Amino acid sequence: MTGPSIILDGYNLMFRDGTPQDASLEDAREAFLVHVASVRKPGAELIVVFDGVVGAGRRGASAAPAPAGMRVMWSKAPRTADDVIVR
Repeated sequence: MTGPSIILDGYNLMFRDGTPQDASLEDAREAFLVHVASVRKPGAELIVVFDGVVGAGRRGASAAPAPAGMRVMWSKAPRTADDVIVR
């Protein structure tokens, strides 16, 4: 990517984009990633960081691959997504 990198804290923003509150955590993450990818400025790299301890301790990726131009990262305990973003 030659454009700017934009880093988002996924769980801090996830339900603010219209993602249904009653969706499963995995479905909500995937819907959020699709939404964010749809508004990504061409050429900008999007990095979405999720807390790895949320969702019954799952640190793995969602079943679906990240949309093009986006990287999805997970914090590892005891670090939070905020710690990863600051680093």
